[in-house]
Amino acid sequence: MIKKSYSVQMSYDVSDSERSQAEKALLYFKAAEKYLVQASDHLNIMKTPFKDNQDMTPEDVMTARAVIRRFRDKAIENFDSFKKVAFDCVNLMQTFSSDTQTLKLMKSFISSVDD
Repeated sequence: MIKKSYSVQMSYDVSDSERSQAEKALLYFKAAEKYLVQASDHLNIMKTPFKDNQDMTPEDVMTARAVIRRFRDKAIENFDSFKKVAFDCVNLMQTFSSDTQTLKLMKSFISSVDD
């Protein structure tokens, strides 16, 4: 998203207030990326034990269910944090909603977050 926004050419002059708004939005997008990477890394932690121990019995899973629930809750918390920052990104970009290229980028971003 950030890389693509650099390649889009603006069709009008940008005021100082819009420039500062865009810089703030860029900071929020970078923060959103950080939260998303953190959430993804957290999910990868659980992938390895199940992948390496494919012969686990249901009893083994039952004994570890408290740990699995804590892991699940933390994963949900991580993605909720990402969604909050992503929502802030969308709000900051409302200033630029009159530009069709920006609008296309934001629709793409919103649909990606929904997925």
